[in-house]
This record gives sequence, C-alpha cells and structure tokens, in this order.
Amino acid sequence: MGFLSPPDILKEVPIHAGDAVADFGCGSGAYTFAAAARVGEEGVVYAIDIQRDLVARVAREAQERGLEQVRAQVADLEAPEGSGLPEASVHVVILSNILFQSDSPDRLVGEAWRVLRPGGTLLVVDWLDSFGGLGPPPERVVLPERIKPLLKEVGFHIEREWVPAEHHWAIIARKPAAKRGGREQGGQ
Repeated sequence: MGFLSPPDILKEVPIHAGDAVADFGCGSGAYTFAAAARVGEEGVVYAIDIQRDLVARVAREAQERGLEQVRAQVADLEAPEGSGLPEASVHVVILSNILFQSDSPDRLVGEAWRVLRPGGTLLVVDWLDSFGGLGPPPERVVLPERIKPLLKEVGFHIEREWVPAEHHWAIIARKPAAKRGGREQGGQ
C-alpha cells in the first residue's frame, strides 16, 4: 500500500478542466500541483496555508512550472471566513493532513462548506496513526469516527470512505445541490 500519492487520491475526486479547487493547508503543494494538472489553464487552484514560507515556496514553484492557475495565499482557515474566498465559489475543497494540526476542525469543515458551491466535493485525508517519528503525536491523530459526525452535522453527504495508504484514511463528501422546483441542481 505504501505512502500517499496525491495524484492517485485526486483520481477519486470529480475535478474537471476549468474547475476551481481550494487546497486548505496546502503545505508544500503536493495536492495543489496535482489539482492544477486536472483543472488546466482554464481553472484555478487556491493554495492556502497559514505558514508564509510554505505559501512562498508553492508560489515560487508554481511560477517555475508555468502554472498560472495556482493562486498561493496566506490565510488563517480557523478564523471566520478565513480562506478569504467568496461564498460558494469553488467546486472542490481539499483538507489533507491538516485536521491533526487544528484545535478547531469544526471551523475548517465550516469554512469548506461556506466556500463550496452547491453540489461541490470535499476531500478529507488524514493520518490513521503515528509511526516511526512520522505523522502526528498519537494524541493528535484525528480518525474518521471523529470527523464523520461533524461532516454530517454541517450538512455534507459522505459518499466514500477508504484507506488510500498504509497510514492514512480518506473521505469524499458532497455538499447537497441547490433545490429548484423540487429538483436538485448541481454546482459541478
């Protein structure tokens, strides 16, 4: 099974050319760059992190790769409207390896909900355990059993849960589509 492969995980997510994707807690940009390849030049990927040095690194690497669709920005995702993105503005939000770092996962999930379009998709990936000095300390591990009730409480529908790598879990959840005339209208 091995380690995480962001391009392989993103194959499970409905990302299309021209889409807007937000990578919350982008870190070094592994998901950002994989998403940028999927959205193409017509789309946009918001690489958001609270650490300025990581955001600068992602911005520099995007420029070196000629990826004008990547918009790297510093933001506190736990603050109200912390991403700085408009409401209902993105098709996909990625929360990878960020929950264990947060004291307020409910705020991260709430911000994902706010910025997702109706019918939008949330990808959550985090650690199953702590091992060999890698991953979070055991007391910071956030398992799916803790996050699934939170996702449902906010209004997400969980579509898939799996173990994509030896030490990680993943969930794909969808924000319900807007209803018009008794029928759902998707935002994808």
